[in-house]
Amino acid sequence: REVWRLGSVLLERGLDQEQLFFVGGNDSEVRAIRRCLDTGSPLDPSLNPHSIAETFVQLLGSLPVPVIPPAYRAQCIDRRKSPDRCWEVLLSMPPEHLSLLQYLASFVRQLLAHSDRNRLTVRAVAVLMAAVWMEQDWSEFADGLEPIRHLVPEQEVVMHILRGQGEGAP
Repeated sequence: REVWRLGSVLLERGLDQEQLFFVGGNDSEVRAIRRCLDTGSPLDPSLNPHSIAETFVQLLGSLPVPVIPPAYRAQCIDRRKSPDRCWEVLLSMPPEHLSLLQYLASFVRQLLAHSDRNRLTVRAVAVLMAAVWMEQDWSEFADGLEPIRHLVPEQEVVMHILRGQGEGAP
């Protein structure tokens, strides 16, 4: 529920925000957003979209089981060269994981549709979302997100998802 709430706010307030997810938020605002999520209070309209985005990523990263659970992650990585075969695996995930993944893919595609203003790229977002959705090792990001010269397997899977490639892709 909190993921959808923050996603909606980001689509309202952050769609055209440059480098959303790649500029850190304000620590006190992030704490305030978490309090609002915990209590169900409304979010202050003056909150910086970067703070909301940071909280969104933290929330996804704190899920007890990642968006793409480990067993499905391994199968997707094995089948990553074929978007159709990858989607066969994703479509077999438990309904709550599949629903969340479909929402997140749609959400990110909406952000990418505004890339001329927000400067997001499919590749950069795939690097970040692979880490968040699949619990990828964060040590690979020591030098930032863009300098990665090749896509690691998890990122290839997320690229298929974000591009809507493969039979069954939403």
